[in-house]
Amino acid sequence: HATWNLLAKRAADAGPTFVFVFTFVAMVVYLPWTLWLLFHGESFWGWQALLCIAVSGFLHLIYNLCLQRGYQVADFSVVYPVARGSAPLMSSVGAFLLLGEQPSVYGVLGLIAVVVGIALISTQGNLASFKEPGAHKGVQWGGLTGIIIASYTLVDAFGVKALLIHPVVLDWFSNSARLLFMTPWQWSARHRVRERMRGKWALAIAVGMLSPLSYI
Repeated sequence: HATWNLLAKRAADAGPTFVFVFTFVAMVVYLPWTLWLLFHGESFWGWQALLCIAVSGFLHLIYNLCLQRGYQVADFSVVYPVARGSAPLMSSVGAFLLLGEQPSVYGVLGLIAVVVGIALISTQGNLASFKEPGAHKGVQWGGLTGIIIASYTLVDAFGVKALLIHPVVLDWFSNSARLLFMTPWQWSARHRVRERMRGKWALAIAVGMLSPLSYI
């Protein structure tokens, strides 16, 4: 997970075009696995499942766009830890409130420890550095990304746990929805794809392979 984020940071200036390309790569790479599962009886049909996939695809799209924007305007060492550290706290609270999961004292203390640890790591122990102007953007984009992560985590958890959609199938069709949402937008700017992706094709292939695998 950290590896594909480091690679995505290197392609941050490609913005949404990079997201579109690596999503397409992910669909191609994981298609055989998805088809194998569907052939062997995995099913997700029904309006609830289709709605879950559509919402998941939309949230994952917003997540990737926010993440790429954060990497454009702020340091990786702030955006990534803040996003990944805040998301577990928010998603766990959502699971307690929406999915009926029961919190334990040790679980809550663990979540707090994770958030505090992430804050210490991203500031190298100097929490006052969050007050620096450059860190504000990182915290803002990291925090927004964390909210989106928590949102798609709850939606996908519902899809896997309640609707019994296989994680690989859910992720592949979620990527399909994301690509569908982006296609009209990217088609209108298709003449700039080569320019924006110059020197970044290998990064897109790597992220397209690693990102779904880390999430699945």
